[in-house]
Amino acid sequence: MRRILKSTLLTTSIETRSSWNRGAAPRSLSYSASTMVSNGHGQEEVNRKDSLVEEEPARKGLKSFLHVTDFKLASIAQRGLPSNSNSCLVILNYHLPKSTPHLWEQARLRVCGDGGINRLKKELPLLMPDKDQTQVTSNYIPELIVGDLDSVDEDALEFYRQKGASLVDQRLDQDCNDLHKCLRYLRSSAPVQRVLQADGSLSNQQNKVFVVGGLGGRLDHEFANLNSLYLFPDLPVVLISDRCLLILLPPGRNTIIPDLSVEGPVCGLVPLAGPAVVSTQGLRWNLDKAEIKFGGMISTSNEILSREVIVESDQPLIWTTETTTWDHSHPKPYEQNSTIWFP
Repeated sequence: MRRILKSTLLTTSIETRSSWNRGAAPRSLSYSASTMVSNGHGQEEVNRKDSLVEEEPARKGLKSFLHVTDFKLASIAQRGLPSNSNSCLVILNYHLPKSTPHLWEQARLRVCGDGGINRLKKELPLLMPDKDQTQVTSNYIPELIVGDLDSVDEDALEFYRQKGASLVDQRLDQDCNDLHKCLRYLRSSAPVQRVLQADGSLSNQQNKVFVVGGLGGRLDHEFANLNSLYLFPDLPVVLISDRCLLILLPPGRNTIIPDLSVEGPVCGLVPLAGPAVVSTQGLRWNLDKAEIKFGGMISTSNEILSREVIVESDQPLIWTTETTTWDHSHPKPYEQNSTIWFP
């Protein structure tokens, strides 16, 4: 396990990208760049060695995947929405990240998983302090509420149903968690597919399923949400919090193009499905056909050194990057005037 001796945060602004395109040939890239970073004591210029990915012949039987962060975590008004945005936003029952309003605007379909409606009603207005809170509550209405209704606030449920949200009652299913129920419905529901197919189906990897409120709470809930990524590997799910985002990398050759203005440099590869043999390029501590596993070595606190990262693996992996969209010098909305929640 590699540990970082100095923490740095990228301060360049704004646009984010992460899409999952099957079969796209990884691009060869080499360049050198200077990046302005902040280390807590002012800005300094860091020359990153960005030797990248020498072109090599395709390996027999090795599938290629492309992951590009092409969605935005902040300042969407400055640059407009992606013209091909056909994504979904799933809101779960934990604190919402600062990026939630921006992700909402980029989604064609918004789904609350059970108690996610509580978070939407209470926390979204606090994330939009420049708008009238009553209008935010009235105007931001999810299209769907999916779940077994064990954690919903009845007043919130009635409010959104009166505003036009459709309820998908899954109280008969007690074998899977809220995110699993939402993803299953998104993948299989004919009405959902009719909404999404205006620009292509949800499984088109140019589209994403953003998930907020799924990280940072109870550990068993987090593991259940991570398990849902493995259960729906055909869906390009992105779990997003204020401190990180993560995706599932399928077995094969994965080319990752993060948005370094809001991602990294810290990153990690986690072998939740079991031991994996992994090779990487573009990281500070690269792996060369190394086995990573629980009970052995896992790649945490690594660093992105290139605009493009290559990960080859014989098993699916969780790829996670630190995000820098939140100003940690200020309390989050739900921490203000509170003795319970802390940064």
